[in-house]
Amino acid sequence: MPFPNSEFCIICEGIRPEIGGKVTILGFYGMAPHVEILVPVLGASTSVSFLIGFAPPETDASQNQSYFTLTAPSGNRLSYTAPGLLRGVPGKRIVMAYASTFIPESGQHILRVYGDTEIVYETTFSVRAATADEIRDAGIPLERN
Repeated sequence: MPFPNSEFCIICEGIRPEIGGKVTILGFYGMAPHVEILVPVLGASTSVSFLIGFAPPETDASQNQSYFTLTAPSGNRLSYTAPGLLRGVPGKRIVMAYASTFIPESGQHILRVYGDTEIVYETTFSVRAATADEIRDAGIPLERN
């Protein structure tokens, strides 16, 4: 079956499942592809989560193998998931969540979702080190040596 079209991608710090099929979005960064993540220090571990919605499939029992990859500006693959079976039900949106802890580089990172070995969704987000003023304005205490 063809993979459904993507409708949205929320980028945040974390996603928590809730009762009734809901999720709580923690640390909202923005809607892809217009997201810039500021980190206090490049080279420190950073948590990022993606909540991606796909249109409801048109046929019954739509099934696809799917997996995610996250690639750094240097081309290095930062993280990935093993392929898993994705089942769609007509009339119901498919929502996929992916969480990754990685060491970011400055620049554009690429998130790709594969369905049956083809890229079915791709977006970018940028990462850069926050300035001292941005850290101070966020209320984060600066470390002093």
